Amino acid sequence: MIEVTGFIKKYRAKTIRLDDLKSDHAVIYLQGVNGSGKTTLLKAIAGIIPYQGTIEVMRPALYVDASMPVPLKTLKSLKTLLTREAKTLFETWFNLEDEALRTDECSLGMLQKIRLCLALSYPVMTLLLDEPLRGLDTKAKIEWIKTLNETSKKVVITSHEIFDCPASWAIIDPF
Repeated sequence: MIEVTGFIKKYRAKTIRLDDLKSDHAVIYLQGVNGSGKTTLLKAIAGIIPYQGTIEVMRPALYVDASMPVPLKTLKSLKTLLTREAKTLFETWFNLEDEALRTDECSLGMLQKIRLCLALSYPVMTLLLDEPLRGLDTKAKIEWIKTLNETSKKVVITSHEIFDCPASWAIIDPF
């Protein structure tokens, strides 16, 4: 469950406001144009930035974006850090040949897949995913969406990409 009331984040030249958002869906997809406040809201939920108002969400929560650092290791050694759920996803995305690669040898899309597998493995109740589809190929997007539908974590995502959201997701354009 997520509940946001009276949210205000003031920047020097702009103020982001969100009077009321409430959903008990397992996956919430936040839509909005660039600069509308999606990332700001996710960072506020995670406790990364200060804000006014109240936010209730299942904690702990983890914010993940494309700048999340990835350890400099082989994919095979990273695989040992994953939960069963994330390991299953990892094995659909990477083959044995890929596992010999170090993360500094991976493409943008491969790094994003690694970030998502690591995020899924964190012992948190809520995942806050800012543009998680960025850099993923079509097959990887389908597998990721399937995994989100099956995870026990609450998930809030943003994306600028148009894709078919499962009917079980809450699609919200709050700004």
